[in-house]
Amino acid sequence: MATLEYYQQQLEKADKKLDELNAALEAFKEGEGEGKLLVTLRLKELREDLILNAREKAALERLAEEEARLIKAVETCREVWVRRDKDLRQARTQPGNDFVTRALGT
Repeated sequence: MATLEYYQQQLEKADKKLDELNAALEAFKEGEGEGKLLVTLRLKELREDLILNAREKAALERLAEEEARLIKAVETCREVWVRRDKDLRQARTQPGNDFVTRALGT
């Protein structure tokens, strides 16, 4: 039963981390500062009649890297969550992890 509890704890940790990272990514995208600046700079870059200056290009690169880092962290955490959920499901179905299986096996 300790294995089942361990996997449940690990899944809860991964779930909490995933929620935190999703919130951080959402805050970045919807925030008044960096997220909106990133959108503004991308739109300006797409408009052919406007050219970004060096400062704007540097900001665009920095913000795009931060967004990519957050997205990668969410994806990695999601993969960990899926793996731990799978481990928990396997722990629940292994023989000897519940009363019925043990009672029938003896």
